[in-house]
This record gives sequence, C-alpha cells and structure tokens, in this order.
Amino acid sequence: ESLSVSNNRQGVLFAYTTNSRINNVTAIANKDGISLYYCLDCIVSDNEATDNMYHGIALTHSSNCYLSDNELIYNTDAIYMSYSSNCFVSGNKAIYNDCGIRLDYSSSNTISHNNFIDNIQQVCTQGSPINVWDIGYPEGGNYWNDYTGVDLFSGPHQNESGSDGIGEIPYAIDEDNQDNYPLTGAFSSYNVTWAITTYHISIISNSTLSDFDFGERYNGLQRTISFNVTGKDETIGFCRVTIPTDLMNYPYEVRVNEATVNATVLQCSNTTHAYIYFTYDYSSNLVEIVPELPSSLLLTLFVVVTTMAVVLMSARKRRERH
Repeated sequence: ESLSVSNNRQGVLFAYTTNSRINNVTAIANKDGISLYYCLDCIVSDNEATDNMYHGIALTHSSNCYLSDNELIYNTDAIYMSYSSNCFVSGNKAIYNDCGIRLDYSSSNTISHNNFIDNIQQVCTQGSPINVWDIGYPEGGNYWNDYTGVDLFSGPHQNESGSDGIGEIPYAIDEDNQDNYPLTGAFSSYNVTWAITTYHISIISNSTLSDFDFGERYNGLQRTISFNVTGKDETIGFCRVTIPTDLMNYPYEVRVNEATVNATVLQCSNTTHAYIYFTYDYSSNLVEIVPELPSSLLLTLFVVVTTMAVVLMSARKRRERH
C-alpha cells in the first residue's frame, strides 16, 4: 500500500499468494507495473500504472482476483491476463495504451464498467472464447470511445422510448465476444457514507465530472448530490445517475446551474435503486440532485423558520429594552 516504484523488472510482484491486496501503488517506467503469478483471491485496486514497457497490471495463472479502479496509461498492455479465470475487472481506466486489455487463454472473467479510451487496440484476445463483457441491463457494460452506435431507446431490448446511457447495438470484440450493453458515456463511481453505511453512486456521462459531493440541507431533512460537468461548447451533455433508494428515494429535482431541468426516472428503477437520466447544454455546469420535499414538509419548514425569526426578533427587542 502507498508505494511509488519505478525502473524495475516488476514494480510489484506477488507470486503464489492468497487473499493479498495491492492498493494505492504508483508504478512508473518498469517492465511490468504490477504482476500477479499463480495468485488466488487477490485485490488490486486504486493503483496507477504508467509508461511500463510491457504490462500495467499482469495476471498469470491467477483466479478469483478483483481488479478495480486502477488508472493505466501509456503501457503496452494496460491489463494482461494469461491463463487466468473467474476474475472481476471493473472501474478501471485504460487510456493511450497499445492494447486496453489482452486476454491469452483466459476465460470466465467478468469485465464491465471500465473505460477504454484511445488505445491502439481496445481488446486483444487469443484462445479466450468465454468471457463476460457486461452485467446485463440496466447496469450495462463498458465505455469504448470508438463505439459508433447511438442511444435513442432504452430497456433490456433497447426498444422502449427514451435514452438511457446504453447503446442500441452491441460492441463487437471478436467472433466469440461482445459487449451487449455498451455505455455511451464514461463510467464513474463514488462511495458515500451516511449513518455509518456506505453507499455507491454511479454516473454514466459524456461530460468530464469533478467536485462530486454529498451533503444535506434543512438540518439533515434533505440530502443533496452535487458535481460539476464540463464539455465542448454548443453540444449536449447527458448524465445517467444510479442512486440507492435507501440513501435518497425518488422523486427527485435535478438542477443545472440552479435551473430545474427535466429528468426521467427510467423504468428499470426499483425498490433498491433509482436510475435517472437528464441532458443539459454545455460548457460548464453545476448539477444538483435533491429529493422533492413533500408539500406538508415544506409547510412545516416554513412554519419553523418563521417561528424562529419571530422568536429571535422578540428576544432582540427585549435586550434593547433592557
């Protein structure tokens, strides 16, 4: 944890280990950034692997490992998996690599919610026919910046009216592999802790996101999600936000630069998660999402605030008399 390693054969090498974790490591200009060899049940998360000669992260003869939230830039292979199986690869950013992810004789892995951006080849496969590239609808698959499909419809068969942040046609990888639900915007995930419970909020967007925050208003009666979105002028931005209903139940009000915008609660929303979709004009905007307060609660708040103002004014007059 929390190491910076460079100019090695392997920046970090784990061999024949079980239940190990590699976290918050920066591996730059090694031959391999982070390597796992014959490992089981390991977690590789929140690391940065940049400008490594061969692989950013390499798994060889490893299984049941979890690769998440790693940033992999300017490597030959961002992620390399050889004779590895039953691993979960999620939330990683593979940018400007020769290959975003290479699979050699690796099968039964789940690869979803990753961002593959401007790699010379997004995926390289050999002898790896059985891998899963999405986790179904509505969660979807990966973001591929070379995807040319459109998003005009929604639903598990993409035949319902309205957009949902998922493309209409699958993203073809090779003759045996495809992403059935490719995302039309980059995937981001945020952890929010409320009343000692941690919740996960995810956003699919064609905007650059920054300054994500979760807070409260009206002395905790109304919770608020906020973040900034930026993009090119004179274009249309979109967000699809997934919110746990135990954290914030719908209906919601969505404001962009303090103006309320139309937001659609997608039909796939259920008792545990709400999926909301909305659009806006660029270039730079502040987005706020709040639950709509019931009119009875608004009246109560008005009465409370008014009463407090009267009490404070009366107290001030009494002090002035004395």
